Amino acid sequence: MLKVINHQLYSGNRIRELQLRRPPVNAFDIDLLQRLHSGIEQAVEDGIGAIVVSAHGASFSAGMDVKLSVNMNREKISELFQALGDVTLAVGKSPIPVAFAINGNCLGAGAVFSLFADFRIMSRQASFGITEVRGGMTLGKHVFAALSRILGPHRAQEFIMEAKVIQAERALELGIVDRLEANHLLVSRALAWCDRVLKLPSKAMLETRSLCREDLHEVLAYFEEKNQKARVDDWFDSKLNTTITKVLKT
Repeated sequence: MLKVINHQLYSGNRIRELQLRRPPVNAFDIDLLQRLHSGIEQAVEDGIGAIVVSAHGASFSAGMDVKLSVNMNREKISELFQALGDVTLAVGKSPIPVAFAINGNCLGAGAVFSLFADFRIMSRQASFGITEVRGGMTLGKHVFAALSRILGPHRAQEFIMEAKVIQAERALELGIVDRLEANHLLVSRALAWCDRVLKLPSKAMLETRSLCREDLHEVLAYFEEKNQKARVDDWFDSKLNTTITKVLKT
């Protein structure tokens, strides 16, 4: 499900890689989400300097496992949404830098999580899309805010409202990812970025990072306080279920 790899660099900096391993496309179920959340929190507790989130296989993540979740009862759906929120908060509020090494298609929840990271590096063959609207799901204010930091409000609205999926070159042009790289070099380049920022004076780097991310923290505080009940109610709406069923059949 989740492989934990510790990297001790020549510089002495400690970086932890959290590698998604849920074949065939690393779709998120409750277990994987909870493991990822715990992995991020544990890295902080262990005094790790930075985190790299990577994935095994041809896809980074296809997003939430809709095929599994469509048959869940209300209690399980509530648990799933809680787990999705926990990962978003763990990435967005992490006190240490987080990099995403995106090796393949990065859709839905996987794409959303990456927006809250400090650094995104992507394979030249990968694609990126926040596709929830295609499945009839409404996105939260926090997603729009995170994407607006990169694209500006108008382009962010267009991107998420139309559920666009773009290729790696376009993602780089828009600034959604910071760099493109060959697949086999993704993790090493992400580690190099982490090492570079960790070589800076720690207190100054971390305090400046926190200052630059204050807007994200504010919108995440709003997200954290928001009751998940409305999202659960939406999930069991008959129109949403009909839309999801149609998507699964295509």
